[in-house]
Amino acid sequence: MNVVEWRIRGTRLPELMKPCVDCSSKLHRPSGKFRMNANGKLLDVWLLVFCAKCGRTSKVAIHERVPVAVLGNERIRRYESNDSASIATALMDQNIARRNNYRLDWEGAWCLEVQPLASCGGHVLVRFEVPVPIRPVKILMRGLALSRGKVVEAVGSGLITMPIDVNAKASSDFEFRIAPALPVVPGTGGRDAGA
Repeated sequence: MNVVEWRIRGTRLPELMKPCVDCSSKLHRPSGKFRMNANGKLLDVWLLVFCAKCGRTSKVAIHERVPVAVLGNERIRRYESNDSASIATALMDQNIARRNNYRLDWEGAWCLEVQPLASCGGHVLVRFEVPVPIRPVKILMRGLALSRGKVVEAVGSGLITMPIDVNAKASSDFEFRIAPALPVVPGTGGRDAGA
């Protein structure tokens, strides 16, 4: 079985949709910095974000009043050094987003990298390296260089077999099959900037 891999990769950190207290903007950008405050043996950790319009700095609570021993030296060191992986992990944590009342805006923060397809169809494994909520129809349009109508038509006629609804949002790996009868241009693929 011929399986090719398509990858959803992050190109930068997503932005946060959260109302600014100083202006009408709802868009914030991560600053790339944590702020910590110790109160005895308890620690507060925040991720600093700034308003995309007025520049006002706000805090996103990561840990509040947590015993230092619970976090451990290694995690504290990563917070102190503004570790980029820790910033990304905290920003994309759904529990933190819920507690701080924001959602992520992935516009322009991802791209699709595809391996070329054979002209005789095959299986495609879509891997999400970042949890971008995206409709499979959009992935197929970009990866196969087809219009939305052609993708929907191919799925409806069974030329593309999907395990999920083509219009439902996905953010985790899935695989689909392309029938040999679907006209695929050999070599279709490469890197496509997300939007």
